[in-house]
Amino acid sequence: MEAAGGGGAVTVGVEAVAGFAVVVGATGSGMAQADTAARAERAVMMRMNLMGRTLLAIQESNVARKESAVQRFLSNGRRGLQSRNRCITELN
Repeated sequence: MEAAGGGGAVTVGVEAVAGFAVVVGATGSGMAQADTAARAERAVMMRMNLMGRTLLAIQESNVARKESAVQRFLSNGRRGLQSRNRCITELN
């Protein structure tokens, strides 16, 4: 990708990472081009960081849901066992 700037042309290398364009490197004169490339890279990294945190939250939620399902199952099983034992005791 090339863009003309006030100090000359700038060439920016772009690489696809997880569906996003990531700025790999920039050559050319002028601080504006380097600043723009750095800003674009920061924006992409922030977005990928947000996606990573979102995926982590989803995974943690799934784990918590599974753990509570197991706890409910065990709790129901204990209650059922206690009531069965009570019935057996009463019958004896």
